Amino acid sequence: MASVALKDSVGAPTSRSLWLALITYAGFVALGYGGIFFSGPGHNSQALIWPPTAFAVVMIVRFSRNRATDIAMLAAVFLAEATISFTGRTLGVLGWGFSFVATIEVLAGVFAIRRLAPKRVRDMGDALKFGVLAMIVPCALGGLLAQACITMLGRANWQADGLHWFATHVLAFFIILPFGLNVSWHQLAKLDLRRRWVEALIVFVALLGISLVSLNYFQRPLAILIIPASLAATVRFRLLGSAVALFMVVVIIFTKRGVLAAANH
Repeated sequence: MASVALKDSVGAPTSRSLWLALITYAGFVALGYGGIFFSGPGHNSQALIWPPTAFAVVMIVRFSRNRATDIAMLAAVFLAEATISFTGRTLGVLGWGFSFVATIEVLAGVFAIRRLAPKRVRDMGDALKFGVLAMIVPCALGGLLAQACITMLGRANWQADGLHWFATHVLAFFIILPFGLNVSWHQLAKLDLRRRWVEALIVFVALLGISLVSLNYFQRPLAILIIPASLAATVRFRLLGSAVALFMVVVIIFTKRGVLAAANH
C-alpha cells in the first residue's frame, strides 16, 4: 500500500499542509453532496453510500508527512462535515456531534492503517485482518458514537440511524480504500501496463459494457454477468484490478440511480 513516512514532531503547518487541508475539505464536501445526489431525491438527505470519510483516510495516509499536516487535514474533515450537516439541516448540537464523530472515525482509520493493520496484504489472512481493523472497526466506532449523539437528543430511531451510519460508511471504505491505497506508479510499473495496455483496455471496456447492459435488466438477473468480468480483471491485474473493477461497477450503479431519480422528479 502506498503511504509516506511520518515524522513524530509537531511544527507549524506549512503551505503544503494547508493545501492538502484545502483539497481534503473540498473533496469531502463534494463527495458528501455526491453521495446524497446519487442516492436520489426523497431520501431525506440520507445517502446510500458515504465516501467522504474513506476519501479523507486515503488523503491523510498517502500524503501527510508529519503531525502538523495530520492536524490540519483532520480540522478540514471537521469543518467539511459541519458544512454538510448544517447546509443539510442537521442543525445545533447534533450537527456539531456528527462533525466530531466523522473526525474520530477518520482518525481511527488512519491510526489502524499506520499502527495495527498489515503493511502488505500477502494472503487472505492479511486481507481479513486489514478489512476488520482498518475498515469495519473505525466505521463501527463511528456508528456507535453517532448512536450516542442521537440518543442524547432523545430521538426514537437511534438504532436505525446508527446502523445506517455504519452501513453507508463501511461500504465506501471497502470500495475506496483498496483503490486509493494501491494506485501508485510503483504498482502500475509492476503490472507492466506499458506493454499490456491493450489487454487492460479490453478487460475494463468489456467490464464497462457488460455493467451498462446488464444493469438495465433488473427483472432478468443479468447482473450476474458482472461477476466473471470482475474476476477477469482481478486475475489479470491482481488487487489493483479488483479495486478498479469494484469502483467502476459501483459508480455506474449509483450514477444510474441518481440520474433516473432526478429524471422522475
